[in-house]
Parts: sequence; structure tokens; C-alpha cells
Amino acid sequence: MRRTSLIALFLVSLGWAQASEPSTESKLADLAMTQMQCATFSSYIKQERFQREGKKLVEAGINNLRTFLTAVEMGRITEQDLYSEVPMIVSMELRGGWVSKEFLAGRIYQSIMTDAADKVHEYKSIEHFGEFRDVDLWPIEAENLYSQGNCSLLVP
Repeated sequence: MRRTSLIALFLVSLGWAQASEPSTESKLADLAMTQMQCATFSSYIKQERFQREGKKLVEAGINNLRTFLTAVEMGRITEQDLYSEVPMIVSMELRGGWVSKEFLAGRIYQSIMTDAADKVHEYKSIEHFGEFRDVDLWPIEAENLYSQGNCSLLVP
């Protein structure tokens, strides 16, 4: 009897572990967000390599976002994953009504792009909080953010 109970407990725990594993599709939101942020950073860097990579990153990010939104629409992403795996900047946009998947993708892209641009424009340190960088420093900061984010690794 004890052996049967242990086996049952083991099987239940296996099922629980598998059920709580986030779906691959839910992780697409994070990938899409990062690709779009990187594309925004690359748009500030005037070197041709970064411009080419930025175009590829935007396309890949939008495609990943569309796939993610389709999965949400079809109910393949759990509510738990929406709150634990999906970046807040994406999940907040999902709360409103859906006009269409394309419209929602555009809203999310705009939010991500604005957030990434703010990272390039604004100082984040306490001593400079609320201050903006000089325009001449934007390409330098954008390249730093691009490099720190390993953005080149996300180019398809």
C-alpha cells in the first residue's frame, strides 16, 4: 500500500511539474519584446550593419509577437503564464479590448519602441534622474544598450 501511494505521489508530482512548465509560445512575447527593443537601439546607430540588423529584428519581433497573440487568442497560453512569463509591457496591452490582432501588435510595438527610446534618451542614475542625454550621446548609448543586450545574437 505504501509503495503504491509513493508511486502515485511521484506520478502526480510529475504531472504537476509538467503542467506548471511555461509554454514555448508564452516565451515568444519576451523574445519579440527584446528583438523590438534591439531594433529601436539599432535605429540610433548610423552604421550600415546595425541598420540591416535592425530591419531583420523588427520583422522577427513582429512575427514572434503575431505568433504569440495567435496563441493567446486560441487559448494556448495560460493566465498564469500571462502574469509570470510575459513581460508587463505586453501583458498590460492585453487587458484592453482587442480591435484586431494587427492593431494590438501595433500598440504593443509602439509601447516597446517608446520604452526603448526612453532608455536611450534619459539618464537613469539617481544624480541625473529626470534629465535627458544630449542628442550627440544617443548613438553611443544606443550602441552600449545594443551590445549589453547581446542584440546581434537575436538577429535571424
